[in-house]
Amino acid sequence: MTGSEFEALVKALNYVPTSTTVKMFQRIRVGTAIYHSAEYKRVTSRNSYTVLYMENGILQVGQVKFYFQHHFCENTNCNGRCTGTTSNFAMVMKMPRETEHPPIVRDPITKATEFHLTLVKAPSRESDFVAVPLSNISKKCIFIHLNDCATAYVTYFPNRWERD
Repeated sequence: MTGSEFEALVKALNYVPTSTTVKMFQRIRVGTAIYHSAEYKRVTSRNSYTVLYMENGILQVGQVKFYFQHHFCENTNCNGRCTGTTSNFAMVMKMPRETEHPPIVRDPITKATEFHLTLVKAPSRESDFVAVPLSNISKKCIFIHLNDCATAYVTYFPNRWERD
């Protein structure tokens, strides 16, 4: 883990772990949905690592860099097979909502605005990381990024039941 990733883990755990060793994964299955990470290279036709997640009671958007499992045990010689606590997380690159741009759809007659298309800051190598418990991941999103642009669009899948 890099320094910023370790800081995200410390913030999620609310304590500094004695070991930085974690089990890392590139994809997971939650129910019937398979989530990939940005480090998973076998899927090239779609992005299934942009997610909607809950942080401090607010829905946020981000891209999963990798998944990991952290094991806490009082015994420093533990090999992960004791009765300690095991927690599963996603290391997510934050994509804050863009607040300076107006909504794309704004109807002056009905006062309606779009709710399904969110303008976000595109992730970069300097993006902030957050360790998100897997239970806080809400759903996969569609990520639309235009070349040479610091912003991107995120929307939700309209129908989770049909398949390709």
